[in-house]
Amino acid sequence: VLVRPETKYHLSFAAMGREIVSAGVPIVSVRDASDPARALPGQSLPLRSDVAGWRDFSIDITTGAKTEAVLISVERQNCNADPCPAFGVLWLDSFSIKARQ
Repeated sequence: VLVRPETKYHLSFAAMGREIVSAGVPIVSVRDASDPARALPGQSLPLRSDVAGWRDFSIDITTGAKTEAVLISVERQNCNADPCPAFGVLWLDSFSIKARQ
């Protein structure tokens, strides 16, 4: 997603999980696409399936001086098991990103 440098943004989305089982629970992450180290300016709370129905999530980020784009991705929290299996279903919807004042 294209963004402006040194700007605050609010990312919102909805998620619903069903029977998600894993030691590495899914999260939505926002990373700086221009940073070679792929710094992590923001991430969601874990996307668990312990609540019935759709849940709203949001992430507040501030872009860096050289940030021109961010990557929004679904990742998993760190897992100490190897391999780290994951089971279940995850739905994501209604993504919106807005600059904040």
